[in-house]
Amino acid sequence: MSKNVSRRLINDLKFKLFKEQKGVCLICKKPINEKTLLNRSTTVHIHHVVPCSFKKLLEIPDKIYEARRNLTLLHGSCHLILHKTIEVNKSPYLRFEIPKSSIIS
Repeated sequence: MSKNVSRRLINDLKFKLFKEQKGVCLICKKPINEKTLLNRSTTVHIHHVVPCSFKKLLEIPDKIYEARRNLTLLHGSCHLILHKTIEVNKSPYLRFEIPKSSIIS
């Protein structure tokens, strides 16, 4: 962790996902720039494995929907590509059901 990481960021969800994923975007496998987390940049997104559009349809309670096992950290461009080009259930990162455990390997 660089010296730039503030105490506020240590408890931040994006930073926790960043650490769990070893600083790598799960889609492109390239590093996520730690500085983008510090300045709250929108170039890094929190992605829900089950898309928000299915939450109500599938009647998923908020607590389960926001569980870390349903979340990953992606580059903004990778997040957009995932939703625009991949069909639901054709990728481990886009599903109709909440994973039983974290998809981060």
